[in-house]
Formats: sequence, C-alpha cells, structure tokens
Amino acid sequence: MIPEKIIRQIIPADGWMAVYLMKEPPYYSTWPLAAWALIEGEDSEPPYVMGMDAADYVDFTDSTGDFYIYCHESKITDEIQAEWAEEGRKLIDKEKDA
Repeated sequence: MIPEKIIRQIIPADGWMAVYLMKEPPYYSTWPLAAWALIEGEDSEPPYVMGMDAADYVDFTDSTGDFYIYCHESKITDEIQAEWAEEGRKLIDKEKDA
C-alpha cells in the first residue's frame, strides 16, 4: 500500500516541466507542472518537495514509474532533449537484457 502524502504547502511551478521516459519514439515526454508541494516526511524523514504535473489531471510526478527529471522550460535545448531520448532508449535495452 502506498502511504498517503501529507501536503504542508503548495506553490505555483511556473515554467517547470516534468520529464517522463517512454519506450517508443521520441522516448520521452514533457508535461507542465502545476505546482510544487512541500510533503511531510514519514517518521524521521525530513520534509521534501515534489512536483505536481498537470497532464490529464493534477497528480504527483511519482504516480507513474516513468518520471525522470524536472527541468525549467528555459533550460530545454536540443542537446538536453537528445539526452532524454537516449535515456528512454536505454529502457528498451534494459528490458531486452532482463
């Protein structure tokens, strides 16, 4: 069972994107973040920040196993997109080797 997240604070995430790796071309996708959430840590775990994307509905970026990284839209370049695509292609190789 996945523990519930206790949100202590939410702030807008203007310009931030969540990057998800895919097993088919272009091997990644990006979704705008709606907000950053300050999550209460469990037991002795310190609080942490997690993005909430605005794909079909607002949800935490860890709700699927495909989340890779956060990136501000001003930092997205052709080179970075090529790196994301390469990481996505590596997923296919890992499955073949397993």
